[in-house]
Amino acid sequence: MRFPQIMLVIGIVGRTKSGKTTLANRMDYVYDTKVFSHATPVRVEVGRAWFKGNNSGKVADTKWSLLEMENKEILRPVLRSWAEARRQIISSDYWVEKVWDDIYDENPKRVVFDDVRYPNELLRILDNGGYIVRLVASDETLIERGSNELSLAHASETSLIQATLHEATNPKCITINVDGKTENEVWGAVRDFIANAVVEECS
Repeated sequence: MRFPQIMLVIGIVGRTKSGKTTLANRMDYVYDTKVFSHATPVRVEVGRAWFKGNNSGKVADTKWSLLEMENKEILRPVLRSWAEARRQIISSDYWVEKVWDDIYDENPKRVVFDDVRYPNELLRILDNGGYIVRLVASDETLIERGSNELSLAHASETSLIQATLHEATNPKCITINVDGKTENEVWGAVRDFIANAVVEECS
């Protein structure tokens, strides 16, 4: 297991439509972080398999991005099935190793994960001295934001729901209930958490 020499790692836990990507992008803007996603290597593999043949890797990546942009809900089950097959047949850490290899190669100073969904993803972040921000919301809130019952029932959406991070005693973890909160209110809670827990690493 390789550990890159990065200054700060933050993982955002939450179900679909809980605000993970919005929060990660804001952290990127404010703290100049590099945003990583465990889903990126999944998309690369699926896209290059889909557009195999005379397409180079980069061309296939671009074509897949355009295809997914136009057919996101249709292709979501394809991505999930591919990802789960790799996890079950090869290794539960298959995608974790992929994305951390990318981090090791790029060696950024500050990293934020916008899609922590499984316990091994979370533990790898903590093993690297990182911090966890968990966004929780009711099913009603998530469905109002565009999710659906089928999506929320998937393993990738439920694996960390019952996880206990012991936020009260662990300064590296915080849970924020986003029900009824504005984007700015959520950001204020995260900003305070970073200021109290990791201010020296962000300076």
